[in-house]
Amino acid sequence: MKETFDFKSILLGAILAAGLFLAFGAAHRPANQTRRFKIEASDRYVYILDTTTGQLWEKYVGARNKEFAEPKL
Repeated sequence: MKETFDFKSILLGAILAAGLFLAFGAAHRPANQTRRFKIEASDRYVYILDTTTGQLWEKYVGARNKEFAEPKL
C-alpha cells in the first residue's frame, strides 16, 4: 500500500515544533542567574548599576553632563 504525505502538513508541523522549541528555550533561565544591569530613577537622578563589576553611573536629569558615561566605583 502506498502512502502519500501532504507537504503542507509536514511543513506546518515542522514550523510549529520549531516554534515550541524556541519558546521553551527562551523561557528557561537558570535560577541563580541574575540580570547584569539595574536601573533606578528618582525625580532628579538616574542610576545604572553594573552588578557584575560594581560600576555605577549617575546622571542628573535635565543637565548635560559628560561624566555620565564615565564609570564610578
